[in-house]
Amino acid sequence: MAAFRRTIAPQADGNVATGLVPFANSCLRLSDMQRIPHCREHGNAWVLPYDYDAAATCPRIKGFLLDRLGDHAVVEVFRAFGRALLIGEPLKCFLEITGPSNTGKTVLANLLMALVGSSNTAAMTLQRLEDRQQRFETLKLRNRRLAVFSECQDYSGQLQVLKAITGGDPIPAEIKGGRHLDLTYTGGVVLVGNGPVRASDPTGAVINRRRSLPVPKVVAADQERCLLKIAGTGGWEGELAEELPGLVNWALGMTAAQASSALARDVRSLARAESKLEALLATDPLAEFAEQRLIWHPVPLEEWHGLQVGVASSDPEISLFASYLQFMDEQGRNTRPLSLKVFKAKLVDLLRDTLGLPLPPGSDLSGGDYRVRDVGSVLPMVRFRQKSDGDAPGVIRFAVLNKLGGMDGNGTGTTETPLGNGWNGWNESEPVADKEKNSPVVLPPIGDRDPESVPAVPSVPHRGSRLCAAVPGQARSVPPGTLIEVQNPQTGEWEGGWQQIGGGKGSASVLCRDPQGQSRLKGKKEIRPAQVGSSWDSESA
Repeated sequence: MAAFRRTIAPQADGNVATGLVPFANSCLRLSDMQRIPHCREHGNAWVLPYDYDAAATCPRIKGFLLDRLGDHAVVEVFRAFGRALLIGEPLKCFLEITGPSNTGKTVLANLLMALVGSSNTAAMTLQRLEDRQQRFETLKLRNRRLAVFSECQDYSGQLQVLKAITGGDPIPAEIKGGRHLDLTYTGGVVLVGNGPVRASDPTGAVINRRRSLPVPKVVAADQERCLLKIAGTGGWEGELAEELPGLVNWALGMTAAQASSALARDVRSLARAESKLEALLATDPLAEFAEQRLIWHPVPLEEWHGLQVGVASSDPEISLFASYLQFMDEQGRNTRPLSLKVFKAKLVDLLRDTLGLPLPPGSDLSGGDYRVRDVGSVLPMVRFRQKSDGDAPGVIRFAVLNKLGGMDGNGTGTTETPLGNGWNGWNESEPVADKEKNSPVVLPPIGDRDPESVPAVPSVPHRGSRLCAAVPGQARSVPPGTLIEVQNPQTGEWEGGWQQIGGGKGSASVLCRDPQGQSRLKGKKEIRPAQVGSSWDSESA
C-alpha cells in the first residue's frame, strides 16, 4: 500500500499549482474566485472535506467567535489565521488559545481543524515534540496544514522545535526502519491550554510569535450545547457544522493587507495589547520583575549613567541583578533564576528588541552605552519604581502602550496602517447591527471635577481601561484620539496640537502624541482637553 501510494503521489518537481483551494467538488481559483475542475496537473496533495458554496454564510460562527473572544480585533486574528491555512501562506506565528475549563477553547480549535479537515491536521503535545527521545514525532507534521497541541499549560521549556517549525526552519524527521529526512513545516500551529505556556527561551522568539486568544468567560453547565465535534464517521457535527463553507468564504474575504495587519506583531488594538501583556507577565518572570520594579526614564547618559546591573551580592536597592534575585525569592517561584550573564542580555533583548523601547544599539553589554567608567555594567533609560510613582505604568506596560501610537479612537487602527480607510474588520456586506458592535465605546458622564485632574474610568469589558479628563459643566470621558493641551512645567503655559492616544495604568499617566507625531507619556496634572474660544471643543467634550 505504501509503494502504491508513492506511485500516485504528486511528483516533487515543483509543479504544484498556486492560488488554488481544493474542495470536494472542485478547485477554487483565488485570482477570480471561480470554480475549476480537479486535475492531476494541479499537484494538490490535500483536499477540503466539503463542497464549495459561494453563497454560504456563517452568522452563528461569527457570533460565537465574538462572544468567546470578546473583541473584533481579536476575532480578526482568528479569521486571518484561518485564511492563511486555506491558501497555504507561511505563518511565522502561532495561536495560543487559553482560558479556564468550559469556555469554548476546544470549539475554537475544532473550527480551525474542521476548516482544513481532520485528515490535514496533526494532533500533538509539546512534551513529545520537544523530547529528543521521540524520534518519530516530527514526522507527523509532514503534509499537514495544521498542528494542534493540547494541554500546553503543563509544559515549561525552551521550545526549540516549536520555534523551528514556526520559523520555517528545516527540522529532522525519521521514518521507522532507519530512514531519515529533513522537512520544512509550512502550516499553522495552535496551542490550547488553561494558561499560556511558560517558555524558558533566552531570546524573544516565543514572545514575538505568540498571538494570544484568551477565552475568559465560563459557560454554565445548564447552557452547554454541542457546537462542533468530530462525528463517528470522520466528519463534523454540531450547531456550527453546516456553516463551515460559510467560514471559508468569510476567511477568504479578507485582503492580504488586512490579514497581514491582523497577524502583525505590533498590535493596534487595546484588547490585543492587554492580552499580549497579560500572557507575557504570566509566563515570563523577568518581564514581571521589570513591570513591578522598573520605570521608563529616558535620560541621556551624560546626565545620568543609568541603572547599575551589579552582581548577586550587591545592594538590591541600587542593583538590578540583586533586585531581580530578591524578587524571585519573594515570589517563592520554583523557576530557577537567570544567571548574571543571561539576565543582562535577556533584559536588554526584551525591552529593546522585543518590545521596541529605544534603548541604545549594540549587542556587547560590556562596552558602549551599557558600561560606565567606575560604575560598571548599566541599563540606561530605566530606574527603580519609587513610592511617589504611585500606580504609574511599569516599563513593560509603557512599552506595550507606546506601540499603540497609531490607534484611532476605536483602538483598531488608523489610515497609517492597512486597517485604515474606515475598515473595521468586517466586510462591507455585513449587517449594520454587526458594524455598530464595533463602534466607539461611549463612557458615562463622571460629573463635575477639577479640570486639572484625570480621574480613572472603570474598564470596559474587552475594550481595556480608558482614561478621561474632566471638563467644566457636564463633564464626559475623553476617548483616545481627542485633541488635548499639555502644560509646560517650566512656564505653566498650555501648548496645543497634542492628541491623546491611550492611557496608562490607573490614573497616573496618559499616552499622548506631540505636535511632531512622537508618542510620549504625560502625567495627570499636565493635560486638559483642547479649548476653542471660550467654550470647550465639542469633539473633546
